[in-house]
Amino acid sequence: MGQDAWIAATHAAGWMATVLDLGKLADKCQPGTVDVVRMIDRDPDEVAAELGRRYLLHYVHESRRGCLARDGGLSACYATPTPYSPEEASQYLALPVPENLRRTVFYIDLSLIKRPIRGPAREPLGGGVQYYLPQGCDRAAIETGWEVTIR
Repeated sequence: MGQDAWIAATHAAGWMATVLDLGKLADKCQPGTVDVVRMIDRDPDEVAAELGRRYLLHYVHESRRGCLARDGGLSACYATPTPYSPEEASQYLALPVPENLRRTVFYIDLSLIKRPIRGPAREPLGGGVQYYLPQGCDRAAIETGWEVTIR
């Protein structure tokens, strides 16, 4: 090995996680020019299989904390398979009011959803992978039953 053998590119964890998810979903993921809201409905079991039974993550704005207890579930929402820090979630998912970082997340268990899911598609501005749950999900589909703090 030459003297440069230990020099490697430095990338943020969120960038690497996004690249890995895009690699896994390359044949299914639509480009950012496709609106995930307008995509066809898919069976949650099919989506779960393509994700290797991983959870979808829904990053929650502070103003929505407690919505599971209050509403018994989530209304229509976006979710991603990619774990991000609060700063990365705002960047890669192009969340509204990005200066209000999402410090909590819901782990959505696709095996417990009986409603259609749309996606995956790239988020057009941030480049992250996103799915859309047009009918949301019940509290029973949230792994912990409450928000989980992230950092």
